[in-house]
Amino acid sequence: MTRIAIMGTGMVGGALARYFRTQHVEPALYDPPKGHDDTSALADADVIFVAVPTPYYLDGSGFDESFLRAALDAIPGESKTVVLKSTILPGTTGRFQALYPRHRILFNPEFLTETTVDRDMQNPNRQIVGFTPESRRDAELVMGLLPRAPFE
Repeated sequence: MTRIAIMGTGMVGGALARYFRTQHVEPALYDPPKGHDDTSALADADVIFVAVPTPYYLDGSGFDESFLRAALDAIPGESKTVVLKSTILPGTTGRFQALYPRHRILFNPEFLTETTVDRDMQNPNRQIVGFTPESRRDAELVMGLLPRAPFE
């Protein structure tokens, strides 16, 4: 069985954790401000979902990626499949792949509404996984872990 960790347990990460529990998978959680600070949970994971804040700069220049960088810097050990779920601009996945070459970086955006977050997570109307040449083989694995969306 694929071992899963989630970095960030806010709206997106929390909903993702609850989804995995409905599938009888107990994800390891990493969110130091909330008391989940054991990096061994990350070291043991095969796939790490990163759902940390990326605040939008008020000047319109993009998103603050410092939480993403801190999350990726905290991942110990060997190469991991890392799925970014935070809001980012196009091109960020490739840029992060170049910055963190030992990992295989993918992007899986969420289409959630706060009041219906669990329903939206468990019943998506679309599922998108962006990948780099380095992470292409991991895309199928990640799609298999995520809730299925209708295909037309």
